[in-house]
Amino acid sequence: MTSLTADDWTDKRTKLAEAIETLEDEFTGEDHRFGDREFCRRQLNVVLYKKDMSEVTDEEDQEEEENLQTTTDLLNKMTDEDDILNRTRQGGTSAFVLDTGADEERGEQVTGVTPSDLRTMVAQVEERREVHIDTSDVDLGDWNEVADAVNEALKERVFIIQSEPSLFRLTEEARKVIREEL
Repeated sequence: MTSLTADDWTDKRTKLAEAIETLEDEFTGEDHRFGDREFCRRQLNVVLYKKDMSEVTDEEDQEEEENLQTTTDLLNKMTDEDDILNRTRQGGTSAFVLDTGADEERGEQVTGVTPSDLRTMVAQVEERREVHIDTSDVDLGDWNEVADAVNEALKERVFIIQSEPSLFRLTEEARKVIREEL
């Protein structure tokens, strides 16, 4: 196995790796760096969006935002091609329907997988929005049909189909390269 060096990384991957190592996740109340823990793409993008990373990237805020926002494909390449990241959990399993307007504190069901769950979730949306959603011709076992019926009736995306995200962590070797070479 050859030794990992920053020379092998693209500019974007280098900047993103350095940003991951130096980011402090103050927005979720966590008091340690992203580089010290597992993270998913969405968490990383939220922190990158809210945090000024211009000192790390030497770019203006708008350029930085465009250059650092990540995709799952990019994180997978940083894992599979560059050994910058380890994938600690493969996402895409355990899919579910998410009611983006539900409030768990009010006792509303936020996610569902069964026809019974979806029937409950449709009813709570109807009550919350004071509308009627016709599901008489909808197969409650078909998540796409249910989500389409709800979203069409409300003219916005309230039901979305989600799955558990992949989790990533910087490799120890990549962290060493970042500290010593960048």
